[in-house]
Amino acid sequence: MAEKPSYEELEKRVAKLEKTAVETQKVLRTLRRANETFRILVEEAPLGVSLIGRDGSYKYTNPKFVEMFG
Repeated sequence: MAEKPSYEELEKRVAKLEKTAVETQKVLRTLRRANETFRILVEEAPLGVSLIGRDGSYKYTNPKFVEMFG
């Protein structure tokens, strides 16, 4: 049978998990901000922007693209 971890080891594991959770939240906030910035840039762009999937289907078109090509 495996030995049970000591209280100190469990505390270290919990602290590591808490640190990881905090770091993950920071990364998620950064990604959300970057995503919002990208979305604003593309939505307001004076050029038509379109994202096309590997299967050839349109995944996204910005308003200018729709205005230009319908």
